[in-house]
Amino acid sequence: MGLVTIHGQDWQITDIGLRMLTPDELLRAQFGRFAADYVLVGTQAQKVAAIGNSVCPELAEALVRANVTIRSVQ
Repeated sequence: MGLVTIHGQDWQITDIGLRMLTPDELLRAQFGRFAADYVLVGTQAQKVAAIGNSVCPELAEALVRANVTIRSVQ
């Protein structure tokens, strides 16, 4: 527990028993079978931000396939 003061008013902070996912857990949730292929560097906050800004490979592939026209080259 802790006590913080915001704009002159005291607030008590209590632990509600929840925990945040670790970067490894987030990576597995986002990338599934591809998670083992990724090595993240940086602080825990930087790793979480990188995962949060990422696009899973299946979605990236679907977007490319939907937006690229195959042209035959002669």
